[in-house]
Amino acid sequence: MVLFDCRGDDALDTDAVAAHDERYALAVGVEDSRAERSLLNAVVAAMFLAVGIYGIVMPSLTTLFPSAEIARALRNVVCVGPKAAAAGFHEPSLVFMTGTGTVLTDGSGAADFLGQGSCRFALVESRTERAFVQRAEAIGLRYNVAKRIEGYNISQGKAVSIAIFRSEGTE
Repeated sequence: MVLFDCRGDDALDTDAVAAHDERYALAVGVEDSRAERSLLNAVVAAMFLAVGIYGIVMPSLTTLFPSAEIARALRNVVCVGPKAAAAGFHEPSLVFMTGTGTVLTDGSGAADFLGQGSCRFALVESRTERAFVQRAEAIGLRYNVAKRIEGYNISQGKAVSIAIFRSEGTE
């Protein structure tokens, strides 16, 4: 069958047009399967990447989250309803993770806080530890080091070392 162009005498061969359309359809089909395969590869790669980052890398970066380590240490104590005072490390994340009852103070204030009863913990950053020890000696406070947490304070860009002191007799 031959069609005629309205604008002139040129004839169009419908068999050639059909063959062209068939080749185009095959080419598009091949491209569609490549696109689907690429999308599937991207989804699988994203899943492996997410597992790697959130399952392996992030949990191993505990030094970047000292507040989480402190909160974990306070959750694992034997006494009921632990109270905490932080000296030198006043990050909002610490208050969020340890509770709004966390007292933010200095080294000597942490020693006074620790002396007010049992099941109390003083979270003392190393730069304020001298003031804590001096005040503890002055008031006759007996205390033990429960744990020391080494980390990195991202907001200040400094390494931190936080000692968790407990009053004597507190577990």
